[in-house]
Amino acid sequence: MKITIRLFSTILIVASMSSCASLFDGTTQQVNFFSEPSGATVKDNNTGAFVCRTPCSVEVRRSNIRMFTFEKDGYSPSVQMLTGSFNPNVVWNVFIGGIPGIIIDYASGAAWKYNYPNVYNEWEKKEDRKEEEKKEKKGGYVLALTKVEKPANAQIEFGEIETKEVETKYEYQYVDNYIDIRWFPNSTNFKFVLSNNSPYSMKVLWDEAVYVDESGMSDKVIHEGTKLIDRNNSQAPTTVLRDAKISDLLAPVGKIYYDDYSTYDKGWKHRPLFSDKRSLDNKTVRVSLPLQIQNVTNEYIFTFTIKYVHPE
Repeated sequence: MKITIRLFSTILIVASMSSCASLFDGTTQQVNFFSEPSGATVKDNNTGAFVCRTPCSVEVRRSNIRMFTFEKDGYSPSVQMLTGSFNPNVVWNVFIGGIPGIIIDYASGAAWKYNYPNVYNEWEKKEDRKEEEKKEKKGGYVLALTKVEKPANAQIEFGEIETKEVETKYEYQYVDNYIDIRWFPNSTNFKFVLSNNSPYSMKVLWDEAVYVDESGMSDKVIHEGTKLIDRNNSQAPTTVLRDAKISDLLAPVGKIYYDDYSTYDKGWKHRPLFSDKRSLDNKTVRVSLPLQIQNVTNEYIFTFTIKYVHPE
């Protein structure tokens, strides 16, 4: 009996030493926390334990989902989510650690990794919201497409930007020998209709698409049909056949948050692309939309200028 117990203990020790994800990556990962305004207290949403004060970087235990509460005087508490994806190093347990190694990796959190280890929270004071509601009645900002950077490897002549106003909504069109795209930007996302003008099928590479805000900060985007809870996971490309078109939208991941404090309207929500401040007039934001044609990636960069529109 003693020999059996010793043998079992030895197996557990060897398995713990050979659990691959734990061995290669550890059970924690450095995560960056930001807030606007800064100086917010970050707490673990499950335990209430203090994590850090923004801006900060700390080691966080790996998991598939972690929730953090941001608190600051004068603002309502806000909960943000950090999601983990499967760590492929777990697969090495098939050859080294076996089933005990897999169990240990999942129990320790090493089976997960944070592909985008950044947690961001942005507030608006209640007083500011009231002021912005007044401003909306007086006027507001719109996005106007003002520049398109064509793919560097293109060997064809590209067309010009075409713009037009439809009713009270702004629609912007760009046409060349590859694509015909119409943009319908709004306060939270960029809707568009993309037509394939090329003689081949094309793919929209969502994992490589990027949104750059007015301050130059880059952010991953998600498109229509992606669950907001999966916003940090990989997104499969969308195929557009020749002479075909798709209707879709893209939104910055950093503007998505989970509202757990509203009384009647809890759930996932989108923050505005930018706050309604006069200082933003004539600043720009950019959208990079990579399109793959015959295994060649063609990067289009669309620049939108922020313009203040006065009411009629």
